[in-house]
Amino acid sequence: MAGINPKEFLEELIFCLKKEDDVKTKALLQFITNSEINVNVQKRALQELSKASEKFVFPILEYLTTLEIPNPEIQDSLYELILQKSYGNADRIIKYIEQDDKNNRLIYIKVAGDFILSEAVPTLEKILQTSKDAETLIQTATALGSIRINSSIVALINLIENCDDLNVKSAATFAIRKVYACNAP
Repeated sequence: MAGINPKEFLEELIFCLKKEDDVKTKALLQFITNSEINVNVQKRALQELSKASEKFVFPILEYLTTLEIPNPEIQDSLYELILQKSYGNADRIIKYIEQDDKNNRLIYIKVAGDFILSEAVPTLEKILQTSKDAETLIQTATALGSIRINSSIVALINLIENCDDLNVKSAATFAIRKVYACNAP
């Protein structure tokens, strides 16, 4: 583990989490992006993070989403932790969707879709009207398709009519089909 003792690393992380020391916690967690670190140690670090209070952990999760994590298994574990901590926190999910940080926004748009978070629909529809980023538009259309609220159809049709990107149009079309399929007799 490139000069880092896994046992000491985890002990220090646990200590920092108990003390709610966000600076040291972030400094330690930057090492979970290192592909030389054992995957089990990386997962254990995220598992320890899951035990922290929501108030403390959300800024840490926000920080982790800015890091380049090369291992898809750790990316999935991080997303699962975000889902776990976001459950029942609609206001916080919407707050992160409204922020300008693209990576964070994309993650929480996906969370809104995965949770079928109808409270996020107005925010997601607004993104369809204001964003020019194809990746953001695709993720937003996908989330609206998962939420399946009839009122979203107008915003999705407007996206199809006003966007030149074929991938965005395809995502919006698929979302409309999901909404209609859910509401079909």
